[in-house]
Amino acid sequence: MILTAAQAREISGPSAEDYLATIEQHIRKAAEAKQREVLIRDEPFAHWLYGSNELAAEPRKAIDALKAAGYAVDLFYQESQFVDMALRVKW
Repeated sequence: MILTAAQAREISGPSAEDYLATIEQHIRKAAEAKQREVLIRDEPFAHWLYGSNELAAEPRKAIDALKAAGYAVDLFYQESQFVDMALRVKW
């Protein structure tokens, strides 16, 4: 039997759990430094909430899971000589 497209997507990842594991590392490091928020400038996170593009299913699940856990999630965007963008997670 041939692998379905849905099965291939599940195998290829990254999954919401993969994204959340990376985000949790950033949160833990910031929390241990007594901070109340973290800016995640890594790709693909920095561009998730930028523009009007609809998020793919797995990033949307990751953001929904963060919100369900009590975090506030938004886009950090600052223009100067260059544009600084990040996924901001607050607690």
